[in-house]
Amino acid sequence: TFTRSITVTDGAGEPFDFTGATLAFTIKEVKGGSNVLALTISSGITVASNVITITATASQTNALSVKRYVYDLKFTSSGGAVSTWMLGGFSVEQDVS
Repeated sequence: TFTRSITVTDGAGEPFDFTGATLAFTIKEVKGGSNVLALTISSGITVASNVITITATASQTNALSVKRYVYDLKFTSSGGAVSTWMLGGFSVEQDVS
Protein backbone atom coordinates (compact mmCIF):
# COMPACT_ATOMS: atom_id res chain seq x y z
CA THR A 1 0.00 0.00 0.00
CA PHE A 2 1.20 3.48 -0.90
CA THR A 3 -0.22 6.55 0.84
CA ARG A 4 0.74 10.20 0.42
CA SER A 5 -1.01 13.14 2.10
CA ILE A 6 -0.69 16.72 0.87
CA THR A 7 -1.95 19.80 2.73
CA VAL A 8 -3.07 22.57 0.35
CA THR A 9 -3.45 26.24 1.25
CA ASP A 10 -4.37 29.27 -0.81
CA GLY A 11 -2.13 32.30 -1.39
CA ALA A 12 -3.11 33.73 2.01
CA GLY A 13 -2.22 30.52 3.83
CA GLU A 14 -5.86 29.58 4.37
CA PRO A 15 -7.23 26.07 3.70
CA PHE A 16 -7.84 25.58 -0.03
CA ASP A 17 -11.49 25.22 -1.08
CA PHE A 18 -11.98 22.12 -3.25
CA THR A 19 -15.70 22.71 -3.86
CA GLY A 20 -16.62 21.52 -7.36
CA ALA A 21 -13.04 20.52 -8.21
CA THR A 22 -11.69 17.16 -9.35
CA LEU A 23 -8.30 15.50 -8.89
CA ALA A 24 -6.68 12.73 -10.93
CA PHE A 25 -3.47 10.88 -10.03
CA THR A 26 -2.06 8.91 -12.97
CA ILE A 27 0.88 6.51 -13.27
CA LYS A 28 2.29 5.65 -16.72
CA GLU A 29 5.32 3.76 -18.01
CA VAL A 30 6.27 6.76 -20.18
CA LYS A 31 5.01 10.31 -20.55
CA GLY A 32 2.08 10.28 -22.97
CA GLY A 33 1.67 6.50 -22.63
CA SER A 34 -1.30 4.48 -21.44
CA ASN A 35 -2.38 4.62 -17.81
CA VAL A 36 -0.94 1.89 -15.61
CA LEU A 37 -2.95 3.20 -12.64
CA ALA A 38 -5.47 6.04 -12.43
CA LEU A 39 -6.93 7.29 -9.15
CA THR A 40 -9.67 9.89 -8.70
CA ILE A 41 -11.69 11.36 -5.84
CA SER A 42 -13.61 8.51 -4.17
CA SER A 43 -11.45 5.98 -6.02
CA GLY A 44 -8.05 6.23 -4.33
CA ILE A 45 -8.09 9.97 -3.58
CA THR A 46 -9.81 11.51 -0.59
CA VAL A 47 -10.12 15.17 0.31
CA ALA A 48 -10.78 16.11 3.94
CA SER A 49 -10.89 19.86 4.44
CA ASN A 50 -7.69 20.91 2.67
CA VAL A 51 -5.78 17.61 2.90
CA ILE A 52 -5.52 15.40 -0.19
CA THR A 53 -4.71 11.76 0.52
CA ILE A 54 -3.65 9.52 -2.37
CA THR A 55 -3.82 5.78 -1.65
CA ALA A 56 -2.88 2.89 -3.93
CA THR A 57 -3.87 -0.45 -2.43
CA ALA A 58 -1.50 -3.37 -1.90
CA SER A 59 -3.02 -5.17 -4.89
CA GLN A 60 -2.54 -2.08 -7.08
CA THR A 61 1.10 -1.62 -6.06
CA ASN A 62 1.83 -5.37 -6.30
CA ALA A 63 0.61 -5.24 -9.91
CA LEU A 64 3.39 -2.79 -10.84
CA SER A 65 6.31 -4.47 -12.63
CA VAL A 66 9.93 -3.85 -11.69
CA LYS A 67 10.71 -0.77 -13.82
CA ARG A 68 10.59 3.02 -13.89
CA TYR A 69 7.28 4.93 -14.00
CA VAL A 70 6.15 8.55 -14.28
CA TYR A 71 3.21 10.12 -12.48
CA ASP A 72 1.24 13.32 -12.18
CA LEU A 73 -1.54 14.82 -10.10
CA LYS A 74 -3.92 17.01 -12.09
CA PHE A 75 -6.39 19.46 -10.60
CA THR A 76 -9.48 20.57 -12.49
CA SER A 77 -11.24 23.61 -11.04
CA SER A 78 -15.01 23.96 -10.87
CA GLY A 79 -14.67 26.26 -13.91
CA GLY A 80 -12.86 23.56 -15.93
CA ALA A 81 -9.29 24.93 -15.79
CA VAL A 82 -6.78 22.06 -15.61
CA SER A 83 -3.35 22.34 -13.97
CA THR A 84 -0.67 19.87 -12.98
CA TRP A 85 0.01 20.13 -9.26
CA MET A 86 2.64 17.42 -8.94
CA LEU A 87 4.70 15.26 -11.30
CA GLY A 88 7.75 13.06 -11.22
CA GLY A 89 9.10 9.57 -11.59
CA PHE A 90 9.83 6.56 -9.44
CA SER A 91 11.28 3.09 -9.78
CA VAL A 92 9.83 -0.16 -8.54
CA GLU A 93 12.64 -2.38 -7.28
CA GLN A 94 12.67 -6.06 -6.45
CA ASP A 95 13.06 -6.92 -2.76
CA VAL A 96 16.64 -7.61 -1.75
CA SER A 97 15.89 -9.87 1.21
